[in-house]
Amino acid sequence: MNKILLDTNIYGELVKESALLIIKEKIKNKEDLIYGVDVIRKELRDTPKKSLLLSRNLRISLLSLYDEFVGKHTIKLNEEMARTAKKYYKVYREFGGAKSMQEIINDFYIVACASHKEMDVVVTKDKFTMLGELSVKSYKIVDDILNLRTPKFWDYDYFKRWLI
Repeated sequence: MNKILLDTNIYGELVKESALLIIKEKIKNKEDLIYGVDVIRKELRDTPKKSLLLSRNLRISLLSLYDEFVGKHTIKLNEEMARTAKKYYKVYREFGGAKSMQEIINDFYIVACASHKEMDVVVTKDKFTMLGELSVKSYKIVDDILNLRTPKFWDYDYFKRWLI
């Protein structure tokens, strides 16, 4: 059984997915658990209230999908996780990372939550911040020092193939 965390951008992909009903059914029938992070739900809530997708309220669609997939499996960011994310950022900057803390910290919070809660997989489409070479290097170094297990990272296409 895998513990899988879907990044914010994956919910955006899923709501546009023509095969969403099939994906929902596949997820329901697997023994794997989908987890969420309060940071992700907050990012989804930040979707403008009047945004529409196929004449449906995008914000409500995203939040409903999150709640359906995650249920009660929400990880709450705590101080220890936040400190880990800040350590990721410090190492990232030491390696020459150029993104500001404000631009990248939510990604680091999500990975820190995944590492602390021993998630097996984080699914994301974010190749430039969360999956950037310097970011991934930073996770591995900090997690090794803290005796944490860095999750595997899957992109959306791999996740869909795995499901179906």
